[in-house]
Amino acid sequence: MSVGHALKKQIANLLRRLPAPFHRLPEEWKQSYLREDVKRRYVEAPTTPVKPEAKVFGIGLSKTATTSLSQALTTLGYDTVHWTRKGQRVLGWPEFFHADAATDTPCAAQFESLYHTFEESKFIYTVRDTSGWVQSIKEHFGMESPREFRKLWGDRGFWEGNFGWRWYNSLRWVQVHECLYAQHDTWEDAYRAFDNRVRRFFEDKPDNRFLVMNIPEGEGWEKLCPFLGREIPDQPFPHVGRTKGMLDVSKVEQYKG
Repeated sequence: MSVGHALKKQIANLLRRLPAPFHRLPEEWKQSYLREDVKRRYVEAPTTPVKPEAKVFGIGLSKTATTSLSQALTTLGYDTVHWTRKGQRVLGWPEFFHADAATDTPCAAQFESLYHTFEESKFIYTVRDTSGWVQSIKEHFGMESPREFRKLWGDRGFWEGNFGWRWYNSLRWVQVHECLYAQHDTWEDAYRAFDNRVRRFFEDKPDNRFLVMNIPEGEGWEKLCPFLGREIPDQPFPHVGRTKGMLDVSKVEQYKG
């Protein structure tokens, strides 16, 4: 290994420990490092069989019908994971390799890396009207501004026995929400910034790898199935909503993306 490559790898290892690091790395570093790292950890010595690279990723923000999309993919026969694996681990590279499809904010926070790692994968970007999304996301998190996340995880009590999970999930939760929301002054800013990020990235990518869906406006099987090459099921498209309520830092379920 050359000195330059070793230095790049050390820098990448350091940045990986910061909130939402991957999209900040130079593109060539990101692609080479990801491929080497995930191959070593999840392909060469997997604990469960690694599935083919033709995967499906739902990359919409919280409250854009990501749960409905997850259930739709399951109905179509995909082994789908959504937000967590069995409620115990926030989605990460093991799940991305070992499932057929993955949805929700852990995918949204690093969709560029997923695109370059899984070269035959397809991406579904769930959207909704901004005003409706802002109202829903405020109720979901109980926050008037995404900046309030900073106060939350700056509180010592947030880290002291707050989660019933392992430390990995606490860090991943912060990483995902910092990347997508907390760096913005308003929810509108957060939505627009992510929307611009997604559309800029995919503007020169093949049409058969990227789909925009507005499920709250009624888009369903007739748009999803042709994109995936699947037949339309003889049942209604799922529409699943989550319970609204104030964010309670003592309850893990309230932190879901």
